[in-house]
Amino acid sequence: MTPLKLSGLAGAVLFAAVAVASPASAAGEGGGEGEDVRFVLMEPLRVTVFEQGGPRGRLTLELQLDVLHPGTSAEVQKRLPRLYDRFLNAIADYTSTQGAGNQPPDLDFLLEQFQTMADEALGADIVHVLVRLAMRML
Repeated sequence: MTPLKLSGLAGAVLFAAVAVASPASAAGEGGGEGEDVRFVLMEPLRVTVFEQGGPRGRLTLELQLDVLHPGTSAEVQKRLPRLYDRFLNAIADYTSTQGAGNQPPDLDFLLEQFQTMADEALGADIVHVLVRLAMRML
């Protein structure tokens, strides 16, 4: 690969990383601060999977919250850090107890856990938790 192509690729990767981290992209449709949005992107959940006392790989989940009621997205976004922390703890517990290094993640089980946590933190039927990406690297 030529230096020009490599720098272009690095720039594209950097642009994608910045786009994911920016508040406008995290807000989903609409994107502006104070606007009511339908989808709220969460920062990726990344957990190292351990097996027999050593690292076996990494599990990454990218989640999106589907905000069901107009006017509630600001409250959802305000509670994202606490929800993110709860989700991260749940996936860490899952990978340490479910033998996640040997098999694909049970997304149905994890989504059920995430939805229960979202309902507890935000109220029932405020959001639906959706998976945008699930990736396990060995």
